[in-house]
This record gives sequence, structure tokens and C-alpha cells, in this order.
Amino acid sequence: MQLMTRNSRQRKSYALVLCREKIKQEAVSISKTLGFGVLKEFCDADARLHGGLQTHNKVDKAQCDVDHDCYTWISSELQQINALQAKLDASNDEDEKRALEEDTTGKILWLCWRGLRQEVGQVPEKVIDRIARDQRVCYQVAKARGQALHEIIEIFQEALAEPVEDDQAHLRRIMADAEAGTSKYDLLHSVPFFKVIRN
Repeated sequence: MQLMTRNSRQRKSYALVLCREKIKQEAVSISKTLGFGVLKEFCDADARLHGGLQTHNKVDKAQCDVDHDCYTWISSELQQINALQAKLDASNDEDEKRALEEDTTGKILWLCWRGLRQEVGQVPEKVIDRIARDQRVCYQVAKARGQALHEIIEIFQEALAEPVEDDQAHLRRIMADAEAGTSKYDLLHSVPFFKVIRN
């Protein structure tokens, strides 16, 4: 009987190790895409919960309050992308083309991330809160869930800490520039130093 119990525990332990490894692989894979922000949302939600802060319900600027507002914003962004593309097609200057390519790509990535974020919404916050505060389960189950959640968050944090390749870092930077409203094209034309060099 003890042998069966020990074998059963060993199989469960082995299954847990395999599960953790699979989660690590998936988290690292996700961290190399636009989904890195979703992993960060889970880590931030966990930090808010364990930091004693109230879960936040404020609407993030990446989320649309109303479908109409979202539609208006998307239409505006698409018009801006089309205008940037038209400038790019008309330009003969290599510096302008590079700046316009970055602005266009950044806006497209930001539009995609914002759409992804809208779909995800407050899911990370709700999941973390539900796992941590579910009063329908006994103490041992709640404790086991809390430990598993802690391990998963650590895996997400490790995945986010992994260095990204240069091209991924570049894409993240131009997406952040688009979110901040920074235009390489506008900067190129607003800095006198560049105007002197280009002329």
C-alpha cells in the first residue's frame, strides 16, 4: 500500500514538474510577442492584491469606455495610418521614409495591442482576485491555490525579465512611442540640427 502511495506521489510530482516547464516555455514564448503586456497585467494585478491595494477599476487609457468611443478612436487611428502611408509613398528622402515607417508600424502595433487589451479587459485582475479570495473553498485548497498562483506569477516575472532580441526591443519602443504620441517624422522636421545636416 505504501509503495502505491509513493508511486502515486512520484507521478504527481513528475506531472507538476512537467506542467511548470510547459508554463515556463509558454510564458517565454508569449513574452516575445505583443502578449508580453498580458503577462505584465497578471504580475501587476498580483502586486496590487498582495500590496494591500484595492483592486483598481479605473478605466485604463488602453480600454474604451463605450463602443462608440472605441469605434471613433479606431477610425481616427486608421485615418492617421493611411495618412502616414500616403506621406511614405510620396517621400523620396531616406530619413523621412525610415521615420514614417517607424511611425506607421508603431501605430499599427499600438492599435493591435489596444484591441488585445480591450478584449482582455479586467480579466487578469478578476482571475487573481478570484483565486486569492475565493471563500467557497477550504483553507487547504485556498492555500494550495495561493502557492500555485505565486509560482505562476514568478514564472511570468522570469519570462518578462528575459532579454528580448534587438528587433523585438525596437518594435516595443516604437509601439511605446506611438502610445505616447511621439512621431519620428515630426521630430525629424522639428530639430534644427537635423535640418542643417540634411540641407
